[in-house]
Order: sequence, then C-alpha cells, then structure tokens
Amino acid sequence: MTATTASTKKTNGAVARVVTLSPLAQLEAELNAAFPERREVIRALLVAVAAGENVFMLGEPGTAKSNLARVVANAFTGTYFEYLMTRFTEPSELFGPVDPAAFRAGKYARVTKNKFPEAEFVFLDEVWKSNSAIANSLLTALNERTFDSGSGPAAIPLLTCFGASNELPESAELDAIYDRFLMRVVTEYIVEEDNFRGLLTSVANGTRSTVTAKVDLRAEQAAAKAVVISQETLDAIVSLRTACKAAGMKVSDRRWVQCLSLVRAAAHLDGRKETDPEDLDVLENVLWRKPDERTAVTRTIQKTVSPDGARAVESLDAARDLIKKLAPVPTVADVSQATTDIDTIIKRVSGLGAGRKVDAVKAEIKAIKKDIAHRAMKAAGYDF
Repeated sequence: MTATTASTKKTNGAVARVVTLSPLAQLEAELNAAFPERREVIRALLVAVAAGENVFMLGEPGTAKSNLARVVANAFTGTYFEYLMTRFTEPSELFGPVDPAAFRAGKYARVTKNKFPEAEFVFLDEVWKSNSAIANSLLTALNERTFDSGSGPAAIPLLTCFGASNELPESAELDAIYDRFLMRVVTEYIVEEDNFRGLLTSVANGTRSTVTAKVDLRAEQAAAKAVVISQETLDAIVSLRTACKAAGMKVSDRRWVQCLSLVRAAAHLDGRKETDPEDLDVLENVLWRKPDERTAVTRTIQKTVSPDGARAVESLDAARDLIKKLAPVPTVADVSQATTDIDTIIKRVSGLGAGRKVDAVKAEIKAIKKDIAHRAMKAAGYDF
C-alpha cells in the first residue's frame, strides 16, 4: 500500500480517476523499479529515514547495499558522508583531523568539515571493522547524536546512519554499536532469472531505471511524527512483547519504545494518519539479532496481529522449502511433484483475506511458481 492523492477529470465526456503518488511513495516505487527484489530492504531504509533511526544492511558484497544508501540519501538531498572501514581506520578519517591552529594555541579541536560530524546521512561500509579508538565516539554519535570536537559534546545533524557488512559483530564493544542500529535487513543476490536478465539487459542497453524523485525530508519526518498511535496498536505491541518473551526473544524496553517511531513512519509511508496493528510488520526487521531468527520473529508478529498473515507465512515457508529442495535442472518427476505442491500452496493462500503481509506472500509464492515453471521447461529439454 502506498500513499496517494486522487482527483478526477473529464476525458471525452467520461470521468477518469487520476492517482498521484506522494513524494515518499513515488520514491519507493522508483527504487523498487531500479532495484529488483529489494522491496523489503527499500521499505526498511525509507521507514528508518522517516523515523530518524539507523539501519544496518547485512549481505554479501555486490548486493547493492552501498548503492541503495547513496541513492536514498541523494533523494532526500541531505548532506552525505561515507567511509569504508578497516582495522587501521584512524578517528581523523571519520571525524576530521586535529586543528593545527587550535593545537598551537594550546587547545584541542577537530576540523570536521565534510566529515561524519557535519553529515545528515552517513554510510559506514564494513562497519564492524571499527577499532576501539573509534568505537566510543561512534557509539555516542549514533545514540545521542552528539560529538565532542574539542570543546565538549555538541549536537550533530545526523538523521540516519546506514551501516553495512557481510558479517555480524564479534566483540562486546561492537555489540553495543550493533544495538544502536534499530533496523536490520538482509540483502541477497537476485533470485529470479527474469529479474537478473532484465538487470543485465537494462545495463547493457543503458536503459536502467533511474531515481528522480526528490523528497522534502523535514516535511516527511514531521508528518511521520504526527501520526497517531492507535490504542489497538498499543495493545498489539503489549501482546507481541509477551509473545516474544514466551519465545525466548530478548528485546529491551528501550528498543520497544524506539519502535513506536518506526510504526508511525510505516503508517505515514502508506498514507495514513493513524496506525493499525498491521504496521507492526515493520518490526520484522527490528526484533532479530541473527538472520536465522527472522522466520521465528515474522511468525510471532503475524500470530499477534493477523491470523491470516500467520497462515500466509507458514505457506511461504513451505514454498521456499519446496524451491530449495528442487534442483536447478530437476527431473521430470521432481518438477511435476513440485508443480502439484505449489498449486496446493497457492490454493491455500488464495482463500486468505487481504492484508499487507498476505499480499506480499502471494506475490512471492507467485514468483516461486514461475521459477518452478522455468525449471520444468529445462527438465523438458527447453532452454531460454
């Protein structure tokens, strides 16, 4: 669902409905067109920015993490700083060098121009390569939005920090920084052959979709903050917290409170001024610490907010298992059984009610069926 405004006009005597996407929804649509199979990541980035929160992208090299961060920051026209971290990165590379004039005068100060402390958007690639000399300043900047350049802690304009890595932090020191990334998303290589072929073709022909939408960041953040948290949503969060505890998930009170900004932003992105329990879908990218916990988190959320959503997730898990077990070029017997099984799954989800999660599941299962059909063609001796 996306935010729209509607009007009508007469065309040859008939009344036509004209739908105009809001700037934020237009940006989401353009990003989805430019980056195939990145819908979940794109939505997480936009919600994080609208909420003024940090977001971490976990994925192998070459899964568009840095490109997405740059394009999103550019669309919001905010000041931007990025850096590729290594074990040998010095604090001056991020926060600016020591000011020699101040040093000669017996004072300590940094020249922060064009560095982290003056940026609204920051992208830290390989963020877990941060060393102890950087960690404390980084932690304060991410959490309190302050930095001490020599005369005591002062507010910095940071709105969202994008972090990226192909691994998780391994030390307690870095774990504290990891906790400051409220949203966490996984980026993966393109799965569908048609999407990959389309990407290659668009790059080869110079016709790849571009992102032209420009968004008034301050206006979007103000609108997101103005969204009302409904009583039903609050009740759902309380129930979800209880369910998470029962499932052995440890989520701090601070993190639950921070989640309210994301829920508001998700509702705003969909063009609503009040939340509903389905907006808790956004917490699927908040409540896990390790990627293998994502499925359990999704099931717990859907069981709390939408029985049909929970059934849809179970069906999606079955469809994903089906495609994982199927060889790239399967036997005719295997693909025949897979076709029967996916048709059964599709029939099962077709009877579910409408909803964001249900609709998203239906779309993914449809894509899985298409993949099975491609493999069926290969099993029959056809290639394309």
